[in-house]
Amino acid sequence: MNQFLEDRARVIVALNDLYRPEAHELWLRSPNPMLKGCTPHELIEAGEAERVLDLIQALCEGVVF
Repeated sequence: MNQFLEDRARVIVALNDLYRPEAHELWLRSPNPMLKGCTPHELIEAGEAERVLDLIQALCEGVVF
């Protein structure tokens, strides 16, 4: 499996703690101010999945930005 697909799969698993599966794609494709206006999908494509995973973890922990 290529790196993009592996990273995307890790992000999807993490998203299960926040959103219903039907909301995942919308979240991944929406610009996010906590990611400087980038979409999570763009960052995963750019090899920056850890930034997305860090954000999901912070949201799960109730961190307010």
